[in-house]
Amino acid sequence: PVEEVKLKPPSKEFKIGQAVRLGGLLKAPHLNGKRGLVQRLSTQDNDRWEVEIRLDRGVLEVKSIRSENIIAVPRNQAAEWQLEEARFTQERQKREKEDKLWNEEQEKSKKFNTFRNVCEKTLNAQGFPIM
Repeated sequence: PVEEVKLKPPSKEFKIGQAVRLGGLLKAPHLNGKRGLVQRLSTQDNDRWEVEIRLDRGVLEVKSIRSENIIAVPRNQAAEWQLEEARFTQERQKREKEDKLWNEEQEKSKKFNTFRNVCEKTLNAQGFPIM
């Protein structure tokens, strides 16, 4: 007979999309105090939740966090959390714009270098000295 394994329920319940903060993390202390949104209960461990964490410069990262390290944002702090979320969104948009400009500059530089290499090869083939 196959023994049935019962998963124990998570030690804390969260709603999908619930605003949270992280705390008590020993292996990743740089994440303590960071804001996040609960995405789902982990499929690997029934006492972990997938949390979309707000990092610096508008970067988002989903991590599996133990229930004990997730702190629900109380209603009386909702307005403050929303202000922080608005600032985070602005940072993310600014970073995305900067990244786009940087990528465009990289592409221009790549095209210029390709053109320069073609010109140099053409000049060399025609007997002009290498400069």
